[in-house]
Amino acid sequence: METPDRLPEATPVPSLVRTYFGSYRRIQATLLADVEAKGLTRDEFDVVIALGAGAGMTCKAIAERVVRPNPTLTRTLGRMEAKGLVTWRQGAQDRRQKVVSLTPAGQDAYRRAYLPHTQFVSRSVGHLSPEEQAELDRLLRKLTAGFEAESRLDHAVAPTDEPPLKRG
Repeated sequence: METPDRLPEATPVPSLVRTYFGSYRRIQATLLADVEAKGLTRDEFDVVIALGAGAGMTCKAIAERVVRPNPTLTRTLGRMEAKGLVTWRQGAQDRRQKVVSLTPAGQDAYRRAYLPHTQFVSRSVGHLSPEEQAELDRLLRKLTAGFEAESRLDHAVAPTDEPPLKRG
């Protein structure tokens, strides 16, 4: 097999992907710094926001909302309990379920973190017009769908009669 002396000419696609992932990393780092300035880790922030001012949620519902695997969520909730941010109780209908709620300190963390963070995010994207924001949202969803579709094709396995596995 012969190897080329030169790489093929660059196409716009690698440039687009480089720009996308570079932007993603910078935005993620900026958002994380804002969350950490409020005294929370990213996972803690996501849980505090999911619980909000509500009456509590099951661990399963929190995991679905914050899109974290159960072991990660369990460790996060344990750290949050040790910090006095959450409390656990048995479910009313199903005593095997654990319902997690914010403590008064957790509610304070919610008030300290949520509104300032959303204002920070709004200011950060404020240089885009509403139309540009909608277009960017549409394009990012389309890009994500393309990556997911290609991933399914590249990692496909022979079809079986087995039902698909549930996430979570």
